[in-house]
Amino acid sequence: MRFNQHKNKLIKFLFYSLMVVLLLPMLHHFIPLFKIKPLEGAYEVTNEKPKLNLKNWKNETFQKNAEKYVQDHIYYKPFLIRSNNEIQFRLFNKPKVVWVVAGKENYFYEENYLKAYYGQDYLGQKTIEEKVFKLKKIQDTLEKLGTHLFVVLAPGKGSFYPEFIPDSWPKDKHSTNFKGFKTVFKKQQVNYLDFKSWFENNKNTSPHPLFPKTGIHWSKYGEVLAADSIIEYLSQHFKKQLPYVQIDTVLTSSNMQDTDDDIEQSLNLFFNIPDLEMGYPQWKWIDSSTFYHPKILTVADSYYWGMFNFGMSTNAFGNGQFWFYNESIYPDSYSKPINVDDINLKKSVEQNKAVLLLFTDANLNRFGFGFIDDLYHEYYFSKVSND
Repeated sequence: MRFNQHKNKLIKFLFYSLMVVLLLPMLHHFIPLFKIKPLEGAYEVTNEKPKLNLKNWKNETFQKNAEKYVQDHIYYKPFLIRSNNEIQFRLFNKPKVVWVVAGKENYFYEENYLKAYYGQDYLGQKTIEEKVFKLKKIQDTLEKLGTHLFVVLAPGKGSFYPEFIPDSWPKDKHSTNFKGFKTVFKKQQVNYLDFKSWFENNKNTSPHPLFPKTGIHWSKYGEVLAADSIIEYLSQHFKKQLPYVQIDTVLTSSNMQDTDDDIEQSLNLFFNIPDLEMGYPQWKWIDSSTFYHPKILTVADSYYWGMFNFGMSTNAFGNGQFWFYNESIYPDSYSKPINVDDINLKKSVEQNKAVLLLFTDANLNRFGFGFIDDLYHEYYFSKVSND
């Protein structure tokens, strides 16, 4: 008898507990109980409630849109996703982001950086020579018009930390785009800065890490060093001093700042992954009315975002534009989206005293992002057609 009473109490307890769990999201909708941290990264969320009418009811688009809207706005969804991500990563070392690779000792990579390091995205010598031929022609033409063009080869995390690449990754080494482009750059006398080799050569002697463990871009310390070198290069070319950065001190911290843990943020975990002690320069812009302020256009991938955000284009590049992947134009797109396709390419380029093309090694398989081909077409298409 007493056993049955305990059994009934247990059944009731489990039943009511289940009801609380099921009704908690609805209760929280009306009476917020606690705050849940939103997910990081890019997610498509339906913000507008679907409106019901006879047409969308019959073709079932209302039902599908309503279902997606409800799923996107389940309050506990971020908590459930983070819970699953924690289990998958901590127990099975599987990041729940398709393009992320978990390396040894919790060093993280993006797949395309590993492909670049092993040459799995190699374009081939003929293609590289064709692209550099066009680049050189454009460089010479712009130089005659008073516009300097140069390429910045940014480092990649795969080539910088090959020792932490997981053993499961295919290790067959092939020719790489970086080696191919650099060889032809030298041969064709293309203006370029090679930060990839510089970073790798200074990896073990730098006072602060040049790459983080849980981020994909160069460290904030390395980024400032690269910016300083770019400015020095341009000052020497123009034989005039540009505004420059002056580092007062470098603070150290194992609490990541800015993009130094951007991969980890995208993993949406509950608990922090231990990081390296990183260096964070405390610096200021040095400027003067006697300094040269040339307008400089930057066509680059995400490795330029940090420089752009700390004022490189504004302070050192004469308010020149940043063409992100040769698509969106910044800072203009902050107020109203505008793309490179919307402007007069030739006229816009020639308004600058210099053009900086910056690519990490993982993007050399898309060298120029169409900028070189489009500008070559503008200058030489009619001549090529006549030939």
